[in-house]
Amino acid sequence: MTSAGPGAVAARNNLSVQADRDAGHTISCPTTVAWSTLDDMETLYGDPLQVWRPWTTTLAGRSIHSGHHMAEQEPNELADLLLEALSPSTDQ
Repeated sequence: MTSAGPGAVAARNNLSVQADRDAGHTISCPTTVAWSTLDDMETLYGDPLQVWRPWTTTLAGRSIHSGHHMAEQEPNELADLLLEALSPSTDQ
């Protein structure tokens, strides 16, 4: 059994992400992204939807005014977003 430190794991993950990009892999099912406004997601990565856009064909999402634990802090708002995402589309 071998043990890899955090640096080795991060390097392997970066190689995997690059291999997926090079192969043109995307997520083909509708994808919903939720992020907390009181966390550092936007500070670290900018607009989360822009981060995910290259990876998926159908993207929706929005910020939720909460800290890191949005399911505990704003369960109704998160549930509303998930219900929207999981409801059948009326588009024909």
